[in-house]
Amino acid sequence: MQGQPAKVLRDEDLRVALSAARCRRHAEPDAVTLLLNARAGLRGHEVAALTWRMALLPNSRVGTIIELPASAAKTGRGRCVPVRRDLKRSLSVPHKSQGRPCSGPVIRSERGGAMTAKSVVN
Repeated sequence: MQGQPAKVLRDEDLRVALSAARCRRHAEPDAVTLLLNARAGLRGHEVAALTWRMALLPNSRVGTIIELPASAAKTGRGRCVPVRRDLKRSLSVPHKSQGRPCSGPVIRSERGGAMTAKSVVN
């Protein structure tokens, strides 16, 4: 049994989804999660497993690629994911607001820990 191909958001659909996400209680994490999925092509499990170490350069700035290790990838093979300009801007907001080198998960739950893959998908 073959499944249906994944639906891809058009730019105008993504703009609508981002404006809706920015009106929610957790505006920035929701927008970053949406961009990680739509622009970087990360799956829910990969977004949940994403840490700042994977996204930052040694000088603590957001890089142009995300280095996804095998432990975070679905297939068990690591990969490098390019970071588009809008995603880089979105990742820079929580990074700059912390005022210190970021560590731990990029997307955090309300309690401060890592999100589960199911929570990211929901």
